[in-house]
Amino acid sequence: MRRRTLMGCGAIVAACAVLSSCGAGGIGGGESQGQVTDDLGIITADYVIVDLDSGALDTATALDDVATNATYRTTKMVFRAVPAGTATTGAAAGTFGAQSDETPATSSHVKYYLAVFEVTQAQWARIAGASSTPWTATGVASVAGSVAGDTVPAYGLSRDIIDTALVASTGQWSFSFDLPTAHQWEVACRGGTASVFSWGELGATPATTAATYARVAETAQGGTGPEVVGSRTPNALGLYDMHGNVWEWTKGGTGTIRGGSWRDSVSMARAANKQDLDRAVPHALVGARLVLVP
Repeated sequence: MRRRTLMGCGAIVAACAVLSSCGAGGIGGGESQGQVTDDLGIITADYVIVDLDSGALDTATALDDVATNATYRTTKMVFRAVPAGTATTGAAAGTFGAQSDETPATSSHVKYYLAVFEVTQAQWARIAGASSTPWTATGVASVAGSVAGDTVPAYGLSRDIIDTALVASTGQWSFSFDLPTAHQWEVACRGGTASVFSWGELGATPATTAATYARVAETAQGGTGPEVVGSRTPNALGLYDMHGNVWEWTKGGTGTIRGGSWRDSVSMARAANKQDLDRAVPHALVGARLVLVP
């Protein structure tokens, strides 16, 4: 893994133009070529690791310690590249749990970077400030059992709370964060599959099948509140908790959440399912997953 400084969008475009206009050996020296190569790291890497304390970024083609490195849930944030492509979202009529607002639609997307984990409470403190602890509010805590911990998802997050924090953090680093669009979220959740869940279908023993991947009502074993992020098996893209644990906000509209939670049935955690929620409501079952914006 090699540390690189993230460029702004304009610099990326300029670097790409230079690279495409120069033939092999046309950059004019090893030092310049090395700089262009470093600059292009952000648009070629599979992973980008953000240090929330220093603002430094690393890029990597592979990360073997995502599941075990505690800093990735606390002082750092790992983003996984979702390749550009064309994908179909939604659910066909007659499939398990399909709703009338899930009519299949196909559209294209550019490459983007989505967080491997839901935003944890330690990460939220670094983004929004140590005094922002919506999960401790009386109404929220009464539902989730006052579950707190550095590596547990930040919950009780309304869209308004998130938007305010992200706007305020703009300029703090050389990059910014945003919420994924509905298309980005579902494409990432599916991880290249076309099935109801990223792992496939429920199978003959739904609770057993789902338990490997998701903390939902059927698999929480009577427990209250979300669990440490990354406690279960990730999808094919290496993204954890896309089904269950806490609902995740998406960008656009008056307010839409995706993915289900620890208190909801597994059917609510379907990749295509979406629920409208008042953007001002700090709900105990709702958190967030972020997109990295160069």
